[in-house]
Amino acid sequence: MKLKPDQLSGHLAKDLKAVYVLASNEPLLLQEASEQIRHTATKQGYTSREVVAADARSDWEKLFVDAAEPSLFAERRILDLKLMTGKPGVGGSKALSEYAAAPVEDLLLIVSVGSLESRIRSSKWYKSLEKVGACIELWPPRPDELAGWVEQRMRKAGLKPETQAADVLAERIEGNLLAAQQEIDKLALLYPGESMSADRVDAAVADNARFDVYAIVDEALAGRADRVVRVLQSLRAEGAPTALVLWALSQDLEKLAHISWECEQGKGNVESIVARQRIWPAKRHLFQNAIPRRSARGWRSLLQRCARIDKVIKGLSTGDPWLELERLALATAGGTR
Repeated sequence: MKLKPDQLSGHLAKDLKAVYVLASNEPLLLQEASEQIRHTATKQGYTSREVVAADARSDWEKLFVDAAEPSLFAERRILDLKLMTGKPGVGGSKALSEYAAAPVEDLLLIVSVGSLESRIRSSKWYKSLEKVGACIELWPPRPDELAGWVEQRMRKAGLKPETQAADVLAERIEGNLLAAQQEIDKLALLYPGESMSADRVDAAVADNARFDVYAIVDEALAGRADRVVRVLQSLRAEGAPTALVLWALSQDLEKLAHISWECEQGKGNVESIVARQRIWPAKRHLFQNAIPRRSARGWRSLLQRCARIDKVIKGLSTGDPWLELERLALATAGGTR
């Protein structure tokens, strides 16, 4: 069956198909639709998830043989298949078609592809999956719709955009929805529940300090402890918000903890696991170099420390926020603080 994006919530409230195909060139829209489906599946007992990036060169037979293997713990599972080229090849097309004819019990298959070209729509594997499951094509907002999309997202995040505030942000992000959502998340963190004028949005988005915030994360990932201290001192002198520094560090610590856990579970080598994450290609080597510094438990421990630092920043616990941030960043870089 075909579903429109705005029909997904209503559909999931009533039903959960064995297969979903999500199509979009926008990573944010794919991510959010997948999360929505997985959230519903979790409520229905799907407790584990495997993410697999596949193309025409993949061993499709092994992929689905492994998927059909019953779990030792009799758990319901999610197979999150990233087929971004939309080209499974002869073997992949055969494997997907055969799977559609006999889906594995207690396995939810989510297939993500890029743009839904005519060759994909007419392919046997796509038609087979569409027949047994649901296919959703996720279109990004048109240029004349982008400001409205941004405003809706800002309000959903608890912000109160004034006249032209959304237009300013829409112009800044130039159609990059993922970048827009990241900016909205940061604005919500810095100005929770507040009114946002066009000038305020412009100043916040253009703030050069935010680039230094990313710099501290990169230096920590690279293991350059001396640079970590200098960048933090610079941020403090410039009056950078401690909440924003913590947000940037915690985002990548969460990725490190997840990647390390997948490595320990034998879900692939570091390079392949990092490649499956939402990490800019230019930064992947930083994560690959950082992972061996700690176990998954060690990275989770640093992530838990973020929650304690958040309380310090909010005045709910005693301590120096900048000192705590320095200790966290140095620990990420490979120190023992």
